[in-house]
Amino acid sequence: MSSQLRPSKHRSQPQQFGNVMLSVGGDGTELLARGLGYEHLREMVIQVSRPIVRKGKFITYGGNWQNAANNYTRQLLDLISAELDDNSAQGPDTSRVIGKLYNWSAWPSSVLVGPDLEARWLHCCRVIRVSQADSGIALEHRVTDEDVGLNLDGTSKPLSLATMYNQALCLSRMREAMFNGIELPIPGALSGESVPAVGAIVALGGKLSGYSGFVPGIFEEVLYALENRKPVFLLGGFGGAAEALAKVLLAPSELPSALDLASHHASTPSLSKLEQEATRRGQDFATPKLLARLRSKLTADRTSLASLLGNSLTEDENRTLLTTSDVRQAGRILSRALA
Repeated sequence: MSSQLRPSKHRSQPQQFGNVMLSVGGDGTELLARGLGYEHLREMVIQVSRPIVRKGKFITYGGNWQNAANNYTRQLLDLISAELDDNSAQGPDTSRVIGKLYNWSAWPSSVLVGPDLEARWLHCCRVIRVSQADSGIALEHRVTDEDVGLNLDGTSKPLSLATMYNQALCLSRMREAMFNGIELPIPGALSGESVPAVGAIVALGGKLSGYSGFVPGIFEEVLYALENRKPVFLLGGFGGAAEALAKVLLAPSELPSALDLASHHASTPSLSKLEQEATRRGQDFATPKLLARLRSKLTADRTSLASLLGNSLTEDENRTLLTTSDVRQAGRILSRALA
């Protein structure tokens, strides 16, 4: 991708879900404590994604390409590839248009997606890289790709402080761009390729500690969705960051520690290092402002959960999604909402 991301002229309209984002993750220990496992999240991802791509709509997912139980990039690629194969088998649905995957990849994870790997999945995936230049990182602060040390098998060498800070900046830039839409310049062409803004987000699980950005990924993605008036479907019954947000929505007067800066410093020690690097570069430390903006959005005056989350669900349906760990029950609600 070019190092110049441009805001797209195209904007999704409310309740038009041509491009649905999945924000999903989870900690195996926490899932086991609930009698769940990664297979339940995988089942949830399939239940949500299959009807979307069968209607010719796109899935947006910001997961990397490393092989890990809580990474769903390969699972989504396999699903779409299988749907495309079924659709080419001269059956009754041969003429159906199958949606694809927008895989957003922030530096340094984007380093792993080489031309050969991208070409292998070109039939079902568009990779959108967000570089250090895209994220406004000055040349003197950039880290060379050779110094990153990431591997597809999930192993890596310890990241330098500069790499960690630049990674957090790139993740924030990527998540912000997802909800605004972008235009990718095409060399030699007068106009670029438009990537539309996310039309709705389905969020479940997610890390509350040990995350790579300035705040948990689901926190930031839900924040940008709310600020851009994109419908949010929040599943809190699978634990993690999504459950922390669900608790705020269900009891806004009792803010959990998950929205408190001190708790994040305690659970994610790397935040203190990121703050030190921000100070060294003469920049604002992003975490306090992001948490404050999210707290303001989640506790704003509202007439209903649907009005705050911007979705078409009833109050009871939203409360069910905020609390249930029943994959089929949640899947039925989402299938109706996203149809």
